[in-house]
Amino acid sequence: MAQKLENITLGAPGFFGLNTELSPVELPPQFAATADNCVIDSYGRLGARLGFSTQSDVITGLGGEPVKRLFEWTSGGTDVLFAVGNSKIFRVDTTTTTNDTLTEMTLPSAYTISADNWDFVDFNGEGFFFQAGHAPLLVNTTSNAADDVETLDSESSETSPDAPEGNIIMAAFGRLWSAGVSTALNTLYWSDTLIGDGWTEGAFGSLDLATVWPNGYDEIQGLATHNGRMIIFGKNSIVVYSGAEDPTTMTLEDTISGTGCVARDSIQYTGEDVIFCSPTGVRLLSRTIQEASLPLGSVTDAVRTQIIDDIGQESTGINSVYSYENNFYLLILEGQSYVYCIDFKKVLEDGTRRVTVWPGAPFNCAVRTDGGLLQVGGLPGVGKYSGNQDDGNSYRYQYYSPTLTFETPGNLKFLKKIRPTMIGAAGASATISWGYGYSDSFNTQVVTVGGAGGGAEYGSGEYNIAEFSSPVSVSDDSINATGSGKEAKLGVGIDINGSAFSLQQINVQALIGRLI
Repeated sequence: MAQKLENITLGAPGFFGLNTELSPVELPPQFAATADNCVIDSYGRLGARLGFSTQSDVITGLGGEPVKRLFEWTSGGTDVLFAVGNSKIFRVDTTTTTNDTLTEMTLPSAYTISADNWDFVDFNGEGFFFQAGHAPLLVNTTSNAADDVETLDSESSETSPDAPEGNIIMAAFGRLWSAGVSTALNTLYWSDTLIGDGWTEGAFGSLDLATVWPNGYDEIQGLATHNGRMIIFGKNSIVVYSGAEDPTTMTLEDTISGTGCVARDSIQYTGEDVIFCSPTGVRLLSRTIQEASLPLGSVTDAVRTQIIDDIGQESTGINSVYSYENNFYLLILEGQSYVYCIDFKKVLEDGTRRVTVWPGAPFNCAVRTDGGLLQVGGLPGVGKYSGNQDDGNSYRYQYYSPTLTFETPGNLKFLKKIRPTMIGAAGASATISWGYGYSDSFNTQVVTVGGAGGGAEYGSGEYNIAEFSSPVSVSDDSINATGSGKEAKLGVGIDINGSAFSLQQINVQALIGRLI
């Protein structure tokens, strides 16, 4: 007797994001085995990320080096963007109608920069740059120069260095806080109240955490504030102080052992939580009302092994940004040209977030401006997270499903037709892949998006494409598939080169064969 041809629909494939932890046969079809250069769009589809829209001209001062850090400072009502790279600090002019221009800052006489690991803070109308082994800099945007903080202390009789040469700087509770001094890695320093260059007179001070760390010796990796508390991140532990409005009487409220922070620049605020990167992945320091302690929640368990390996191998630097507008956190591994995109629009049942990855991305750093723009930096210079090219080049969108059994794990499957519904990227070539079993061997067929049989629709409610800025293609042509196996895998790949793209669903017509 002939077997009935069944239609199986994968709605919103990849909606749960990437999962590299569960056994392939245990993965629900809403997960993705591969989700490269993807984001979860506002309609829950696996869409292509935006690109690196380069804004700056070729910068001679960068000497072929990438932009390593970006900072924004609002000075006198004017937003000022700073870029760091090639042992230089640049002021970025974003007011031009064409390309932004980078002007190298003038440094104090005989001042030498030997690294690009600056931290920056806006405090009491002034901008401060801090970096280990460097006297801190106070920025003067009027003259487009940076002056040594040591020369600007109000106590001109001081002969000792006015500010610690720390690698970490934070403004909180009416003063500056610094840590990461190479000779005192577990010491926290604070300035006088409302005086950013007052570190040796007035209500200044320091705290040695040598006897406070719960696991013995540790080193301060980052600072944050949360729910009125001072959070001090070590490499292997976290300590929480209350009453930091007066540092001389603040008290130790909580300690968290067994996890810490791997990088200062992985710490970001969401408005409700503090995000940071631990040795075991990205974690969330969550607000709690009923409990006295602050619980930790891991948000990247779905890619735990992979992200642990990638963090351990990163030797150049780790950066991050949180975008309210895009509702995602980007963890940027600079040396690997690799970005983890953690979506915050939806919490999965286990408390984790949806994860996609951006291999080969040119992003070294990013900053969200007060206006909500996501400025990015890298080898192309300074740009914006916008458009659908990386510095004028295409990038590859790739989705692969987990291993699918179609709820009949013991039966043979004969795939006959595959019909993906693809939105956008009209005229581009998409590669449809299918395979069987647990190997990485795939059959492929190239189709033209919006080709024969594929129409163009505008603002279609059926496909939720109102977010696209112009008429878009909705392509749902089918291809003929071959082969058989107990398990099947599907994929869609396309080069993103100037047009937005999203994968709406995949329909599969298959014969479900005998039990084997």
